[in-house]
Amino acid sequence: SSASRVQLEEFHRLEIKNGKPVWEVRAENAKYFPEELVTQVNKARLTLFQDKESNIAVSSDSARLKMTIGTISKATLEGNVRIVGDESLEVQAQSAEFDAATKIFYAPGDVSVLGPGYKTSGKGLKFFVDTGVAIWESKVESRFESKAKLPKGLNND
Repeated sequence: SSASRVQLEEFHRLEIKNGKPVWEVRAENAKYFPEELVTQVNKARLTLFQDKESNIAVSSDSARLKMTIGTISKATLEGNVRIVGDESLEVQAQSAEFDAATKIFYAPGDVSVLGPGYKTSGKGLKFFVDTGVAIWESKVESRFESKAKLPKGLNND
């Protein structure tokens, strides 16, 4: 990897399409690697704006943002990855990748999904942002308490 010639103390990037925000990234600092079209950021906070009521908030210790024609095409997240859809759903992992074209998060290692009164954990998780569907690869364990609440969009009322 070549050395970065551009370093920023604070990083903020917002993409707007058809007058509406699509995503926003904020970070404490950043290094840009022009030969790879990659921006390395620390203490990353990514917001994916939804047409629905709630947005998807993502945070991690660091991220590598692959840029294609002025937009993020892929984000590789490392360290304390948190994906929060609303108060009823939080995904926790140590690493994950986000494919912007398909809007899919993939966490290859240990993953936990938490909410009020429930916890599901396992190995390898694919999370489809548009539908909220999660597919586990293996070793899935779930615990539900009597007060458990379904994440928004999964109940019929």
